[in-house]
Amino acid sequence: MSFSWTRAGAILRKELRDYRRNRFVIGTMAAVPVLFAHPVIVSAIYAGTHVLVQLLFTPLLAGWAIWVGIAVSARSADVRVAQQLSVLGSFPPLIILALMSLNVITESATLAIGLAAALLAFDLLAWRVVAAMFDRERLVIGRRG
Repeated sequence: MSFSWTRAGAILRKELRDYRRNRFVIGTMAAVPVLFAHPVIVSAIYAGTHVLVQLLFTPLLAGWAIWVGIAVSARSADVRVAQQLSVLGSFPPLIILALMSLNVITESATLAIGLAAALLAFDLLAWRVVAAMFDRERLVIGRRG
């Protein structure tokens, strides 16, 4: 399967349509703490940088997990092995997060921008590589075509 900008645009339009459908859920998740949580908790949740970090890193980390899962699934013959290896492939971002939580790596704006750029580069590269690995016929008929 070769890369197609038309197909990529169609996928992006579909994702944006799904986002519009789910804005009620997203709005509810944003409003519930404001309405029901203690003011100290609300101020901690909505501190200036926390919201920005969530908006920046959530899609990038989700992309990492999705591309790793698809890559492992495309190469694996057993579903259980694919699930286990996909979880294992999601450890590198968690290791970085653990090192930051334990103050082994100091947090800074430069580090955040560098990590975001690295995740974006990985997501874009994985998009090209994993899309070429994926075999739609195998998904439909259950064997390699």
